[in-house]
Amino acid sequence: MSKYTLGQALLFVLLMCIGGIITFFAPFSGGAVLCIGLAGFTLTVHRHQRSITKQNLQELGMISAGLAHELKNPLSFVKNFAAINKELCEEALSACKKNEQHEVSELLVQLIENHAHLLNHTQRAEHTLFSILQLASQKKEKQATDINELVEEYFRYAYHALRAQHPEFNVSLDQQFSEELPKITINPGNMGRVFLNLISNGIYAACTFREPGEAFIRIQTALEGNTVRITIEDNGPGIDTNRLDEIMQPFYTTKPQGEGTGLGLSICKKIIKEHSGQLIFESQPEQYTKVTVMLPVGAA
Repeated sequence: MSKYTLGQALLFVLLMCIGGIITFFAPFSGGAVLCIGLAGFTLTVHRHQRSITKQNLQELGMISAGLAHELKNPLSFVKNFAAINKELCEEALSACKKNEQHEVSELLVQLIENHAHLLNHTQRAEHTLFSILQLASQKKEKQATDINELVEEYFRYAYHALRAQHPEFNVSLDQQFSEELPKITINPGNMGRVFLNLISNGIYAACTFREPGEAFIRIQTALEGNTVRITIEDNGPGIDTNRLDEIMQPFYTTKPQGEGTGLGLSICKKIIKEHSGQLIFESQPEQYTKVTVMLPVGAA
């Protein structure tokens, strides 16, 4: 399978032809330079498009791993309670035949309690699938969203995805969520991508820098006037102050080759800007990195 689409290939050929025509009619070096420049620009565009595709696939892989873990537990509960309820029904049927009314009543109470557990875990699985559909949706509608629930949910996705890839990773979570937060108007799928990237970056940094058992992530939410503040702090290697302005540039990454595309933070910045928010970094080398997302409460 070709790595370029037909449209991309035609664009490349067209730009090469334009450069060739200029070279033919301009015997000086200008035409050749423009030809090379146009070709280089086209390859840069292709590189950017491939990197975006790779970034999307990485996010999809993380979500899939997190989804598998999030669905495994409730489905296991459903399976176990279904088996228990079958036994209770058989016991109740036997008690009915023996006219043991008291025993039947006790068994029915257990069945009702188990039914509530089944419903609870089924709803949990349903909520997980709904969140994934929101993330995969191309719709851009914004809606009132509980930011605490969203951040907590995407922490689980990020953590279990990294654990699936790096079983040795383990991180302590210090979660400090404000109970005063109102729902804020955002696109939950897009903002979920932001938290997935920021949290996974923090976990990765802490776990690759600290000794086992020493890595931690602190996630805080707070209401400041008409703005919701979400802070994600890790005790990873930190970032040199002189390089803080570079980290949100496309293709900038500190991860080993194959581990990152360098587009995650630039995409986060774009999504947050679309929500009239801010993305702020603070770091101390070899101590911590703190990422703050500021989002307006009202519609953005």
